[in-house]
Amino acid sequence: MTDHDSTTRVDDAAELEARARAGDRAAIAELLEDYRPRLVGLCRGYLRQPQDAEDAAQDVATKLLTQMMVTWPSGSLRAWLYSVARNHCLNMLRRDRVSPVQNIVLASSMHMSQQTGPATGVARAESRLRLQTAMASLDPDLTEALFLRYFEALKRSEIAEILDISEASVKWRLTKARTELARRLGEDGTA
Repeated sequence: MTDHDSTTRVDDAAELEARARAGDRAAIAELLEDYRPRLVGLCRGYLRQPQDAEDAAQDVATKLLTQMMVTWPSGSLRAWLYSVARNHCLNMLRRDRVSPVQNIVLASSMHMSQQTGPATGVARAESRLRLQTAMASLDPDLTEALFLRYFEALKRSEIAEILDISEASVKWRLTKARTELARRLGEDGTA
């Protein structure tokens, strides 16, 4: 890919967002379709089941299509979309009385599941179990911050917007979570 290709792609994305901001329903639908895989991934982190994540992402897209015709986020579009999707997932979990932390821990550890051979598979399974156990013992706010930062690759500013907290609070949660994880993983004598 050339620099021109990436510049054209950025220009196209900016033009699409500008058309969407102007109320172009087709542009809004296209923008939401572009974000769909990321929204499904985020929802899967909270809901665990692929079909539930697909359904949630579709519900969110339908809700946002209407909402974006009336209101547009003042901050980051991605953070706003993620915030709406997160809140929808948390509402689903509350309705079903499921702990979001348990699902986030399981989804986070699934990112480690790429196997290249039997010995590597066993080692990764052991590491995955250790990570699940350590993350499950963290405060839910810390677990969620870790998930959004390291498994969804969001910036601290976006996490702050999604969680409706200050960026300093996000930084503190991430630091605290990493410290706690390191301590807990070190306690079993394998870190």
